[in-house]
Amino acid sequence: MVVLSGFVKNGLSGRIILRYRLVLLVLVAVFLYGSCSREPGALFGNYERCRGLMEPVMLQGDTTVVPLSDLFLYRWAGQVDSVTGTDRLNYITDDSQRLNIMPRSNFIPYLSEIRIWVKGVPYSLLVKRGTRERIAFTFDPQGDTRYSRVFLSGDMNGWNPASTPLNMIDGVWQTRLELEHGTYRYVLIANGREVTDPSAPKVTDPESGREYSLLEVGTANQNLRPLLSLGEQRRDIIEVLVENGAGEVFVLWENHSLPPGYVSGIEEGSFRVRIPADAAKRHESTIRIWAYNENGLSEPLRIELEQGRIKEGSW
Repeated sequence: MVVLSGFVKNGLSGRIILRYRLVLLVLVAVFLYGSCSREPGALFGNYERCRGLMEPVMLQGDTTVVPLSDLFLYRWAGQVDSVTGTDRLNYITDDSQRLNIMPRSNFIPYLSEIRIWVKGVPYSLLVKRGTRERIAFTFDPQGDTRYSRVFLSGDMNGWNPASTPLNMIDGVWQTRLELEHGTYRYVLIANGREVTDPSAPKVTDPESGREYSLLEVGTANQNLRPLLSLGEQRRDIIEVLVENGAGEVFVLWENHSLPPGYVSGIEEGSFRVRIPADAAKRHESTIRIWAYNENGLSEPLRIELEQGRIKEGSW
């Protein structure tokens, strides 16, 4: 009987040990899987979920629709966890696997970032301000001049004053317009009489001699936009040279925005970008950089990498 009890106890101990070994094997397998999907020092892991490099999307009207299947492989297009980003934009995903982007503000920067989260990993989609802008148009007659009715007539409304009445608000005549970038001639019809705007530049038609006021929309000096070029590379640090200054800079490795610690020293003439460890694990990858200031958006600086080093002549 004593021998039997010992046999039973030994059998139970053996089963318990076997269970512990199985649990240990599972934990080891999970650890190895995590190690394979994210290399030591890597930021984003080795996930192939996108169809390619996501190009910036330009806002179109009140709602810009982006099919997620254009961005992600079919398996992942329906696996979006959430969408985050600037509070100047609304973004909604629907059952049709579409991302709807809607302006929430009258002022949209030249470039904004939206992060689309798929299975806990953020992918950055950049959004360009559209070439059509909402602006507040104001007319102050100045002096002692008083009007009871004012209409706008010009290139922006086909010279039809009845389509654009102005309202007196806080002592100033005003209305809201939505216009493409460009220069517009106009006059004001005040109490039935044509007048020019004393606060706007003027132009005179050489044939008729008629004087017009000028409204400029989105026509800042394009020559003063940021101009980006490649400086020196020291190990995993790239120097980026900037002409004309930059108000904000966006740096993407593949489809991922680099964290603040990887972009540093943003000064008048240059800044530094640290190449993420992920790049060394890829035979080929790409860093793309944009910047904007009050005069507009730069052309992208594209840097091709080969196992984490800049390809000669790739920029």
